[in-house]
Amino acid sequence: MASIEILLPAPLHKPARPQREARHVWKELPERPVLGLIDNGKGRANDILEAVARELQVRGLIDSFFIWRKGSAGKPITAAERADTLARADLVLSGVGDCGSCSSCTLHDAVLCSAEGAPAAAIITTPFQKLAQATAINLGVPSIPVIVIEHPIWTRDPAWIEETAARVCDTVAQQIFQGQKVMQ
Repeated sequence: MASIEILLPAPLHKPARPQREARHVWKELPERPVLGLIDNGKGRANDILEAVARELQVRGLIDSFFIWRKGSAGKPITAAERADTLARADLVLSGVGDCGSCSSCTLHDAVLCSAEGAPAAAIITTPFQKLAQATAINLGVPSIPVIVIEHPIWTRDPAWIEETAARVCDTVAQQIFQGQKVMQ
């Protein structure tokens, strides 16, 4: 009879102590800031991000917006892409994380921009909320704003996108615009 050998690896080192949260000091926003949208290229992500930006514009919270489309949803933006985005944007919204690696990278994009002083948030769908929380903890910033929307997004009609954008706009305004200067 064949046998199966199961190996349980022992850690080579002790686990690291939990890190204190990185404190990102967000820059003062101008009266009418420019919003940079980091579109990860997933189906309907662009539609949701643009709808949120239009809603923020209608409410007078931003002056304008632009979209940076990533080459890969499964990788964080590069330093050069981040520098280009932050040279033009006062604040950043990344999205939409609706699978494993794209959710981690969408959150990572927001954390990287936040670390450079730009108020930033990420949009993630419901099944990946815990993954986003774990990623934020691993990156040392558990309080990075994460806006959670229903899953899936790629099957949704324009009315759902507009309704979701209006709801997300309220959350973005609460998380980023209402005097939050230091993430705690």
